[in-house]
This record gives sequence, structure tokens and C-alpha cells, in this order.
Amino acid sequence: MVRKLAIDKKLIFDGPETELGKMQILLDNVDVDIHEPIRFVDFGDNTFEGLRDKLNPEDFFGIAKDGAFQPDEGFLHLYKGSEDMRLYYIRKHNVVIVFAYGEFQPTRYRLYFEGAWEITGER
Repeated sequence: MVRKLAIDKKLIFDGPETELGKMQILLDNVDVDIHEPIRFVDFGDNTFEGLRDKLNPEDFFGIAKDGAFQPDEGFLHLYKGSEDMRLYYIRKHNVVIVFAYGEFQPTRYRLYFEGAWEITGER
């Protein structure tokens, strides 16, 4: 079972990709104790589609529904978030945090906080 903690989508980075690699993300607006900063390397390899294998189907689709994440119409059915950017996630303890990330213009990248969910039951 999942419980929404935060779904206030927020732009947290807009600039060159090299700067994103140096950035530390602090999520002070999430109703959970996540004191350690998050870096792009912590979630850059974790596509949202991969989360399906880590959660039970009800929890995965609950997060997708709460976040209004829809798969694209391509053959890979990649989930998209803000500005039609690909979704990524990080799991910190029992919390799943979802980000949207992508190239907005040539050499200009954006990163959005898409939401956070607490996993109250395990697979």
C-alpha cells in the first residue's frame, strides 16, 4: 500500500548537465525525515519503469495514478512527467521519490520533483 507524502511538482534544476552532477537536492517539503542530500547519480540509472519490478503492481500503479504519470505510445511504454520528460526514482528507506528529467533545449536540462510516496506494505 502507498501513501502520498507530496505531489507538488516543482522545478528544482534548469541549466547545463555538468552543473546537475554537482548539485545536492534537499527535499525539505516532504513529510518524512530524509536528512541526507540526494544527488543525480543516486537516481539517474533508476527509470520509473524499473520500479514496477521493485513494488507490487497495486503500489506501482497507485503511484502512477496519483502522480498522473502516463506511458507514452512508443513500443517501450516509457512513463513521462512534467514537460513530457522521462521519469526516474530513488527509494530512501520506505519512501519512493520520483523525478522527471530531460533535455529541454540543446545543452539545457531540467529536473522536476514529481512527488514522494511512502510504501506501507512490502512485496
